[in-house]
Amino acid sequence: MGTAVQRPIWLFVAGAVGAITIAIASLLVEEVFNQGWASTRIWNYVCWLALSLLFWSIAAGWRLFLSKAAGTLYYVRMMPTAARNWHIDAQEAARRRFLGSVQVVHSIDLAAESGVIDLREDVSEVGSKLQDLFNSDDDKTGFMLVPDLLAPVAVALGYRLNLPPGTMFYDLGDSGKTGTSIDSWALEDGPNRNEPQPRMRTTVGPGTCGIHIHASFTAIPDYKQISRPVRESRELGIWQNVDDNDWQAKQRTDVRVGVRGEETHPASAARAWAQVIRSALHDGNGEPVLLTARVPKTVSLAMGYLLAPAHTRAAMAKSEDPGCGVEGCRQDSCRNPWKYLVPLNYNPGTNGWDEMWLLREQRDPRELLALLGTRP
Repeated sequence: MGTAVQRPIWLFVAGAVGAITIAIASLLVEEVFNQGWASTRIWNYVCWLALSLLFWSIAAGWRLFLSKAAGTLYYVRMMPTAARNWHIDAQEAARRRFLGSVQVVHSIDLAAESGVIDLREDVSEVGSKLQDLFNSDDDKTGFMLVPDLLAPVAVALGYRLNLPPGTMFYDLGDSGKTGTSIDSWALEDGPNRNEPQPRMRTTVGPGTCGIHIHASFTAIPDYKQISRPVRESRELGIWQNVDDNDWQAKQRTDVRVGVRGEETHPASAARAWAQVIRSALHDGNGEPVLLTARVPKTVSLAMGYLLAPAHTRAAMAKSEDPGCGVEGCRQDSCRNPWKYLVPLNYNPGTNGWDEMWLLREQRDPRELLALLGTRP
């Protein structure tokens, strides 16, 4: 039975049992006034009252659980109109699990103008609409966010959003290539698990400026290298034989994110990715930081959220660390990360990477890439 059907049924059951409980309590009070406590029927009423209270508690508690665990599903899609939707069946299955479903669908144009894909207004519009929907929803119910977004767009949108506490991320998968092996998770999940830990491999590049970061949490770890001559490349993923001294010479594995012991939890992957980006921004101190990725859509969205200084954990709220790990750091690149980030989107038509302009506070990617030489 679907959740949307269960909730009104249990609401009716809780109301009916509540009415019965009130009726029994009224009979008990009336019996006490008329016959006194010596009446033999009083204890029958007390037993029935206790049972009805127990059933009412169960019904009301289960209804509350359904509201919290299966609240509103927010499906957000930002894709070109011609892009095929591979997740229609998964969407239908997901909707049946939740009390309500909201869709925010926005078509985007991936045609580059003057060498850059400009989606600043698109991300701003979708982000504002989602935030308004969050704010108008019942905060006593659960929130499930389902992204169908390109990785750079997901990072930018996550950076803009202020997610309600306990928000769950629901992954529709991607034909088994970059999807998680679980369908839902929260940022609060994952710590203290016995899981493969993401590691970063650093390679010196031919350039004199710029850092490239590639995150890989996928069943297909290989990716098209960028041709931009950066001074350093940092690859984040799960690596083979990490106990060997020569582990950095090994290949990435096809370990995916999930909840099983042999998998990295999505929350752990998102936090590790955000930390690597923050570290690169600090080390670069004004140099452009280029981003590429093959990761689940939910991990991209969560990482963007974690990247924002406004979403610092309460335990760090009084810290002077802007997020780079250095207490008291005043570098502009650490305090305003998007002024130095250049997200790149893979273009299968050209087998290359297109730079994207996604946030209003983001510096023009062309200005940053001009420091590096040829286009990616």
